[in-house]
Amino acid sequence: MDKEISVVRLILFVLTAFAIPVLAAPPGASSGVTIDNMYNTGAEGDVTSQINLMWATYGRGENVRLAPFGNEPGWYEWMARKHCWSDTPKYREVLHRYLVDWPQSQDGYMWTWGNEEGWPTHHVRHNENNAKYILAGCKYYCWQGGNAFLEEVDATTTMSVRPNQPDISNGRTVLEKLRAAMTYQLTTLKGLDGLAIVIDPQCDGTVDGMPSDYWDNFRFGYKSAYLNIYVYASLLAMADLERSLGHTGRATELETLAASVKVNYHKTFWDSGKGRFIGCIDISGRPWDFGFTYLNLEAITYGLATPAQAAAIFEWLDGKRIIASDKQQVGDRMTGASGAEIYALGWAPLSTTRAVESITVDGKHWWWHLGDKITVSGAGANAIYGEHLENGGAIFYVSHYDMMARLQTLGPDNAWKRFEGILTEFRKDQLKRDPKNNRGAAWKWGIIGEFPESGLVPATIALGFLGLDASPEALIVSPRLPQALPWLEARHVNYRGGIYSIRADSASIRIKAVAEAGSPCKVQCDGQGPVAMPAQGQEISILRKRQ
Repeated sequence: MDKEISVVRLILFVLTAFAIPVLAAPPGASSGVTIDNMYNTGAEGDVTSQINLMWATYGRGENVRLAPFGNEPGWYEWMARKHCWSDTPKYREVLHRYLVDWPQSQDGYMWTWGNEEGWPTHHVRHNENNAKYILAGCKYYCWQGGNAFLEEVDATTTMSVRPNQPDISNGRTVLEKLRAAMTYQLTTLKGLDGLAIVIDPQCDGTVDGMPSDYWDNFRFGYKSAYLNIYVYASLLAMADLERSLGHTGRATELETLAASVKVNYHKTFWDSGKGRFIGCIDISGRPWDFGFTYLNLEAITYGLATPAQAAAIFEWLDGKRIIASDKQQVGDRMTGASGAEIYALGWAPLSTTRAVESITVDGKHWWWHLGDKITVSGAGANAIYGEHLENGGAIFYVSHYDMMARLQTLGPDNAWKRFEGILTEFRKDQLKRDPKNNRGAAWKWGIIGEFPESGLVPATIALGFLGLDASPEALIVSPRLPQALPWLEARHVNYRGGIYSIRADSASIRIKAVAEAGSPCKVQCDGQGPVAMPAQGQEISILRKRQ
């Protein structure tokens, strides 16, 4: 039985690991540059070497049992954050091909799996797919593709293993697919009303509902706070894309709608008593909250939390404010977490702070058990609190959003302190950990195996502390350096086909072209006006704007 359960949990790893095509790097992708260490820093001790080892392990996927790429749209935003800018040209090209060729239904839905609309274990749509597809497409457009990418045509047709699921994407351009994906969110998911709603009656958010997103043991559905984080972010990303194409009216419409989503998100999901966002309101009107740490951190990162809300969330996470109701006696066990327990693992916060088994409705839990294979109650329960990565365990990628949210809310020194805590654990074994739980199942933590999103954590050095991003018009560099990093350099930043070394300290930002882009590009530093990127072999230095 334990072996069977482990196989079920690892279905994603098996299918992902063997589904990646062996792609040669596209012409010019490597430009003859030898890839070695991604980062150089002014930090003391072994910090620089450990950061580079973490990136090599989880960013490039070297010397570790790790799925190299998340093949489905539920991972595309995360894969874009890892690969659009970095020394991973093969996986950047994999992302490129998926963005062009991924199957799409008549109503604009981006399929959940490579050979059917739904998730293969329960055959329902995961509705954050469209938002994450849009976010990844917009990121690739800004970092690499430009208009030529938007004009590429899907020349493939995918046959579903299930009936009446035609793929109609053949002949559509990327831009047409992005717009159709947005239309699905605004019409089918009712986003035009100011909040996306999962309308599938199978995913009604109740204890009888089916999962509808990445966190596929929780019964997120109907009014889902997780879904609406990504809908909100995708509205802003698509607005930037449309404005860059000259469609200012459409861009304004999307931005106005995003503002409405933000207002309704606060009204719907903010629990002022607990000082955090809840997870879901089901179709009966019942709220569901198990102290979803990841959801709150992602909401902050994507801009949905006010400064006061973000501060309250971190007071809870950092143990400065105790939510007593998170701790519940279940049978002979005290469940839940508060105070220092939330970060007891060191490498990530616990995914939840209240046990899912602590709430029962009509004898049922808000937990998809996969036909009684993954259970939180009963004699053979194998996913009780602390023994499953979604129920009081942890997934490593969340630390990326933790540090990004801390940078926004508490500043670079606080965010770096969190990274130092992660490094303390990484030094022991490179976090190559996949322990069996109390029943022998390997789903206690999510670090290696089917978790390519783990690479987001070392990517935070570039995306967070060095502040790398891209708009349709320019590369963006907005460093947020802690005192422990007097200077920081990313040595292989790929932008529009060029490769650049970018170094920042408190006084200046220096950019050297290792391999020049194929067309003129600009960079915007610290919010100042854009300037031309250097030619190959040349370097520019830009004085920092006082922070």
